[in-house]
Amino acid sequence: MSFYNINRNEMHSFLLSQGFQAMSIPGTIELVYGKIVTHEGHKLSLRVYTAINPTGESRKKGSDAIRIQLFWMYDGKPVPVGKAQKCLRVPTWKKNMTAAIAAHAAPENFKTCPACGSPLVQRENGQTGEEFWGCSTWIKTKCNGKPKFVPVAKVDSRKADPKPLAKTDSRKPVNKFRIPEHQISSHQRAVETYYNNDVGNIIMGARAGSGKTTMLKHLASFRKQGRSMVYLAFGKKNAAEGNRKLPREVVCSTTHSFCGRWLRENFKLPEKSDQSKNWRIMEDIYPGMSNKDRRRIRKAAFRLIGLGKNFGINPTDIVGLQEVMNQYSFELETEAEVMTALEVAAEALGKSLPDKCGMIYDFDDMLWWPMVLGLEPPKYDDVLADECQDFNACQIDLLRKMEARGSRIVAVGDPYQAVMPTISSRPCCLRRLVVARN
Repeated sequence: MSFYNINRNEMHSFLLSQGFQAMSIPGTIELVYGKIVTHEGHKLSLRVYTAINPTGESRKKGSDAIRIQLFWMYDGKPVPVGKAQKCLRVPTWKKNMTAAIAAHAAPENFKTCPACGSPLVQRENGQTGEEFWGCSTWIKTKCNGKPKFVPVAKVDSRKADPKPLAKTDSRKPVNKFRIPEHQISSHQRAVETYYNNDVGNIIMGARAGSGKTTMLKHLASFRKQGRSMVYLAFGKKNAAEGNRKLPREVVCSTTHSFCGRWLRENFKLPEKSDQSKNWRIMEDIYPGMSNKDRRRIRKAAFRLIGLGKNFGINPTDIVGLQEVMNQYSFELETEAEVMTALEVAAEALGKSLPDKCGMIYDFDDMLWWPMVLGLEPPKYDDVLADECQDFNACQIDLLRKMEARGSRIVAVGDPYQAVMPTISSRPCCLRRLVVARN
């Protein structure tokens, strides 16, 4: 069926007739409409993402579809639930959308969690691509949607004299997440005392093998009931270790995954990142040729794009980009080459923003976008940050923004153990974190 270019007035009139109202959602670069619906006792927001730009033009053919999605408020923020309905922009779009809106609460599109009663959301397995239903509260509660089953012991009535009950041990039970009393050092005890009796942030520098992650696990065991806690790690290995070692109530994630979920609350992103994005932008701005000088400038500009993102540089901040460039060695021979590389990198950074690149993102964008766009981070009461010696400027800014929202920061690292010294993380990173804190 042929593509139909829906204009703003058509969409506006149709959705008003369906009871929808225009919504203003920060960071969204398409017109969104919504209305309140109630299903199975849950008050939900039914939203329509129209694929029409705020200026009124419909997006190009093949770029996107109209999406209808249910949301509900959980922990103070909207969370997608149910199954998203997609409608193609074809001549029968009104009929198709009417049917999709009516079917939003159908059994195949909306389900509740048998374990906790919260709405389920349809997700996709990142490895197999298979779709499945998961609890919308999983990121905080780790609820897997399975009802809790408590086995009942069978009693043999033929036994007349049951065995006497074992004597209970009156000693205080051991908390498996805490450092044993006979092993905890005076320094660790001092940190524990400060954590439990004060409200200030904690920044700890310690050498490899000294028990930095163990100390975070120890402090996490003192989490008070009702307080939310997140463990942020630099790499996947540390995040996986946190999942194994920390209490299940603690959300464990890499900073990239954390920011990726944060971005998806504000933007409709592709499933996977595109690591060739910078090269394509470079080809559009400054195409490659056989000229050696030009190749030298392209190489420097491409490197500077990545550094600019890791330092959290705004595309309009040429002075900041110049300061980043001065910290590194570039194989440029003249001042003119330096200025050209700066201009190309700044223009490429501008074209890397979500409203300029069609929402295509790479690995660095997951940290850079939330910082340069000024997005408000998710709210957690306590933030445990591990391996901070490898954090770049964006990751430090993430901690700063979370602290500004009321989070208590507990950060650990080893200034002499940095494994990524080329992405704007330096041995003095912990000191930069203290400066950012102050």
